Amino acid sequence: VGAKTSDMLMRRRRLRDRAFLAGKIVELLEVIVDVHHQSSGLLEGISLTDLLQRAKEISITHEMFERFRQVPRVQEILNELDVPDEDQFNLFETLDVDGDDCVDIEELVDGIARLRGDPRRGDIVNLTFLVRSLQADIRRF
Repeated sequence: VGAKTSDMLMRRRRLRDRAFLAGKIVELLEVIVDVHHQSSGLLEGISLTDLLQRAKEISITHEMFERFRQVPRVQEILNELDVPDEDQFNLFETLDVDGDDCVDIEELVDGIARLRGDPRRGDIVNLTFLVRSLQADIRRF
């Protein structure tokens, strides 16, 4: 009974954490869309579908990203999501996965989800495999 109860508690925590993350990401997107469109609160009552559509249309440059980061609510959301302060310093570079000097919404959401909290063993293993793969590519080059 103990192991089964523990598994159920862990599953509930993960679901709550996913819901928490989703809620904070929506808040973050609201702020970004609001600041981008300089609408100062005009998005209130907008559907989630419309918010996501507007957010997808935004390609965030480094300058724009720094402007967003200066918004106190953005800083609060990143802190609430346990994105460490040291990771927030070069956050744009971290999130710009494809190196095109723009962060799209998918990169933003995926990157922030991965940055949350302390590194996990899986993160380190993935990084080790990535480095090995890069080394192999360099050797072939």
